[in-house]
This record gives sequence, structure tokens and C-alpha cells, in this order.
Amino acid sequence: MGLWWRISLLFSLIIFVSACQTRPKEAEVSGIRTPVSVEQLLALPILNDQNWLDRSKQANFKEANQADEGDGLSSSLKKRDWVMVTLSSFCPCSQSHMAHLNELAHRFPEFQFIGLHTDRVLEGPELKKFYQERQLSFPVLDDRKLTISSALRAVTTPHVFVLNSEARVLYQGAVTSASDFSPQNRLYLQEALQARASGQGFRPQQTRPLGCPISYNLKGGRG
Repeated sequence: MGLWWRISLLFSLIIFVSACQTRPKEAEVSGIRTPVSVEQLLALPILNDQNWLDRSKQANFKEANQADEGDGLSSSLKKRDWVMVTLSSFCPCSQSHMAHLNELAHRFPEFQFIGLHTDRVLEGPELKKFYQERQLSFPVLDDRKLTISSALRAVTTPHVFVLNSEARVLYQGAVTSASDFSPQNRLYLQEALQARASGQGFRPQQTRPLGCPISYNLKGGRG
């Protein structure tokens, strides 16, 4: 590993640690219907769990009527609420929230959690190894081309979106009230899921996301 490469990596890390404190302005999307489709999601490579689709077909989606609605998995997924969150292998803000996101995915199995990987710092086997080592219970999709992230108008990692079965945004913004996870933070996403699961309203429906900016100029940058 060359000296210049080490210096560049250290400089980038310093930038992204400070970027975790930024609060970029995001578009107002709560309540609107997003252009994200199940078919788009199913077209993205899965980085951490290649057996997710098979298990989903067998365990969670037996009620799908393939004869009437076409693809059984696709039509069944369309009946569920979703939690989509942008992630990064490089951003410390994203990494600090992964265990909490994993815990929520276990606590709220009625929601389909999906991670969207957005940066190009790691490639190939190293990228898959990164997510496999985190042992997340939900699939992480390769969105380095930012197809889904741009459709959601995501601006940071992490940036979370709770969508209903019609792809309408129920909540979007920060996972918690700070860029680095702590149980003492206000747990925005957890509160939103609890309210949705109990049929209650939730406020705020939108918070400003805290994290590393997504680099749309690079179409899958380091944030």
C-alpha cells in the first residue's frame, strides 16, 4: 500500500467523520408516492444474503396468488410496508446505526427492511464480505448506481424511508436524533414503526437526516 494512497485514505476518512455532523437540506417527500417499484428492487444484486428471495417465497409469501397476480413474490411484496435505508461501507454514521437497524428488523418482522448500498469504496468480494460480517438479518442491495436512492431523493447515509404498500412515504429522515447511535438518542425510526404497527399516527413524519452526503455527482460516491 503506497504512502500516497494511505494519505488519501486518511484525508477521506477525516472528511467523512466531519460530514457525519452535516445536516443537508432534503426534499419534502413525506406523504407522496415514490416512483420506486418492487420490480426495480428485485433487479438489484443482493450483497449479503443470496438466499433471501428463496426464503421469502417459502416463508413469508405463501398467500400470493401467482395465477391471478403474475409473479407471486412481486405481488406479495407489494402488500407489505417497507423500511428502506441507505448505507455505506465507509461512512461511520452509517456503520454506527447498523446494529440498531438489525435489532429493529427483528422486532418488527411485519415490515420488510431493505438496505441500499451507495458508495464505491469497496468492490467485488470485499464489498460482499463487509456486509456478510455485519450479519444483518435483512438484505442489502447494491445501489451504487443510485437508481433507488435517487428515486427516494435520499441525501445521506443513513437516510431512512418507511413506505406503505402503495409506496407512499409514511416517515423519512434520520434513524435517530444523532449522527452516532446511542440508546439515549431519540429513536425516530423505532417510534415510527411502533406507531404504524399499533395503527396510531406519528409525528414528526419527517426529520432532517444525519450522515455522510451521498455523492450524486459521482453516481455512487464515497458517502
